[in-house]
Amino acid sequence: MTKQFDLKDYDSLAPVVRAYPRWDVVLKRVASGEMPHKQAPALPADARQKVTGWIQSVRAEEICKHAGDPGAVLNRRLSN
Repeated sequence: MTKQFDLKDYDSLAPVVRAYPRWDVVLKRVASGEMPHKQAPALPADARQKVTGWIQSVRAEEICKHAGDPGAVLNRRLSN
């Protein structure tokens, strides 16, 4: 049995951003037609485009927001 993807945990944008790797999988599966699962009705093409467009726009916004941020910078030893 596969685990269901529960959208109740994503009531604002912050949890979506924190769980972006999961949403990247959703993007790939919706775009390829794997989601929703076979028991659910298929998404119409315009709805599929809206979902994938929204996920891509969240990604683009986060990329712009953090442009130039090198991430975690490790301390370097200054002497031998």
